[in-house]
Amino acid sequence: MKTVDDLRRANLHALSVEFGGVGALATLLDRSSSQVSQWMNGTRHSVSGKPRRLSSDSARYIEGKCGKPDGWLDADHGHAASVLDEDADVLDVPFKTIDAEIPASSESKLLADAAELLRLFSECDAAGRAFIISAARNAVRAMLSNHNSANHG
Repeated sequence: MKTVDDLRRANLHALSVEFGGVGALATLLDRSSSQVSQWMNGTRHSVSGKPRRLSSDSARYIEGKCGKPDGWLDADHGHAASVLDEDADVLDVPFKTIDAEIPASSESKLLADAAELLRLFSECDAAGRAFIISAARNAVRAMLSNHNSANHG
């Protein structure tokens, strides 16, 4: 069972994706990017060594600034929470797979892009990997939505 701290970190990550990244969320919250990042990652305090927690007062403040109801950060919404768990084997987020043929002329560029993504991914901690996956999924969903709108409208 996930703790309230786990849920708040996962949901704060989801808000960072929703609002365009940690910097954009920090600006909305009138906080520094480093503070928001430390909340998301549970970064250990340099003096106490304890993970930084998002207090209930801060959680309610964030919910209000983001237009979420009180308690939203404390609830399991099923998005990316398992990615933030270092022991998780698979993502707990449904995603429709896409079957597509790749033209031979694009294959080497695709492989180079995939290698770059893998390099970046391997340098991230669990929260960073969750962010990359979520951002990629949102980008694909937006692209498919735009494509479907263009074909049906």
